[in-house]
Amino acid sequence: MIIEQYKQAAINAKEAGFDGVELHGGHGYLVHQFLDSASNHRIDKWGGSPENRARFALEVLKVLKEVWGANVAMKVTPAGGSNDVGMPLDETIATFGYLLREADKLGLAYVTLLRYHEFFDLEVDGKRRATKHDVLETFHPFLQSTSIFLNAGVTPAEAEELVRSGKVAGVFMGQSWMAHPDLAKRVKAGKPLDNVVDLAHLYGAEGVDSAIGYVDVDYKEATY
Repeated sequence: MIIEQYKQAAINAKEAGFDGVELHGGHGYLVHQFLDSASNHRIDKWGGSPENRARFALEVLKVLKEVWGANVAMKVTPAGGSNDVGMPLDETIATFGYLLREADKLGLAYVTLLRYHEFFDLEVDGKRRATKHDVLETFHPFLQSTSIFLNAGVTPAEAEELVRSGKVAGVFMGQSWMAHPDLAKRVKAGKPLDNVVDLAHLYGAEGVDSAIGYVDVDYKEATY
């Protein structure tokens, strides 16, 4: 069963020396496909209601915890429209609200909320699929016992305010890290984040040298 494969992956991660695991429940990948009514058309216990569509994610979290205990986290993208997902707002709140409320009972290390960002709002047949809303404000109430991390376009100044206010425990800055090898030093010194990631070639492209834009970029470090 696929759930057991997630458990084996967790075992493999522990044997490889990881400190913990984060279940990726977004971007239209497998967990998200179960969650979203646009992709999940099942009529058995794994589909239909928000509770049934959230079942797969929760069952995977439980087997991950069998391996890792408290060192299990989850990332979700309620506003995302990648890979043919995207529900109406009421369904989004009902589904992810239930998932997060139940996940909050499991004693996770943290939950990453990826907020709305145009980069993940894909246009298909002239229509955008993402469900644009304030992800943090909407789902913060469902996580009473679990630390929240925020992702997607968070600036250093915004991160400082969010952490100070207690709304989040921390933030993730993926693209900023990829473009700035000295990101931590820049933030500490108040330097601008002025390098641009070559997204078109970040993970290679068909017919293009896969190193372009990934391992060959000489990003400029700031002067300190």
